Amino acid sequence: MRPVNLLPQKHRPHQSDGSKSGSAYVVVGVLVVLLGMAVAYVLEANKISDAKSKTAAAEQATAEARARATANGPYANFAQVKQARVDQVKQLANDRFDWERTLRELSLVLPDGVWIQDVSASTSGTDSSAGATPTTSSSNPSLQVHGCAYRQPSVAETIVRLRQMEAVSDVTLSTSTRPDGAGHTKKASGDGSNVAGDSAGCGTHDGIANYDFTATVEFSQPTTTTTGQGSKIPVRLGGGS
Repeated sequence: MRPVNLLPQKHRPHQSDGSKSGSAYVVVGVLVVLLGMAVAYVLEANKISDAKSKTAAAEQATAEARARATANGPYANFAQVKQARVDQVKQLANDRFDWERTLRELSLVLPDGVWIQDVSASTSGTDSSAGATPTTSSSNPSLQVHGCAYRQPSVAETIVRLRQMEAVSDVTLSTSTRPDGAGHTKKASGDGSNVAGDSAGCGTHDGIANYDFTATVEFSQPTTTTTGQGSKIPVRLGGGS
């Protein structure tokens, strides 16, 4: 016997007939999309927060580094001043002229019968002695030699020998004179010495007045004197070259 439902239609429980099943899937799909968007938003928000934290940490580290750099500023300035002074000393050392060697060599090249009264030196073409005036237009080192000689040929020989000195580029004889009325002079009896007054200036030799001369010795640009590379000390000055 077939059962019969006596309830009115509106009171009967609803039974799905499958006509509206697709709408449920749409709702589920929308919910999944919304969930994915929410997850993506959370992940991106976390990334942004992490980036902001790293940026803040980097800014803090930068500020600390700047503070340390400011605190160490005097040390950096001191290092710069030290380096500048070292460079200046090196420049002075490279530009210096070995006057000790030059004077030693000058004493070795003088011929017999010639001696030096005084010497003045310059590293830039200007006489370095007190009250002196420029002796050469060259900017190279120069030596002003004032000396005496028994005879005029000795003066000429001296000029030739001065040209043979180390690094000499030119030698100029400025003056070479003998006092007026020069000649044989009277000698004191007994020891053969000159009479009073004959010893002024360059004096006399064997009763004859000596020659008084001045010469300017010009040198090439300063070079570092070493025993390795570059200029070498001549053998006549105790070197090995």
